[in-house]
Amino acid sequence: MSLDWEAIFTAYPECTCVANGKAFKHEEDITSTLDQTKIDAARVELDKVKYKTERVNGIGSTSGYPGWEEQMDMLYHDIADGKLGVAATTGSWFVGITSVKNAIPKT
Repeated sequence: MSLDWEAIFTAYPECTCVANGKAFKHEEDITSTLDQTKIDAARVELDKVKYKTERVNGIGSTSGYPGWEEQMDMLYHDIADGKLGVAATTGSWFVGITSVKNAIPKT
């Protein structure tokens, strides 16, 4: 079983070591038994931050949403080409945005 170190140290920011299912703070000799519910909650929050960062910044140099100017141009051309209603789902704007949404799903 691998441990989710990032979530553990987020859930227990005061700890400096984890061993045998306990979080330790060496300077004060304080120990806490790890609570998986607390670790899972920390993972949820970390994933929310990751999701937001990926949505805002993209994930790599070619991923993420195109600039708003390009999105508006794609939308204009989709409307000009008569791609409204069901046909709109085949337009460049819809297809482009859908690919980003599929690559970075909401958590």
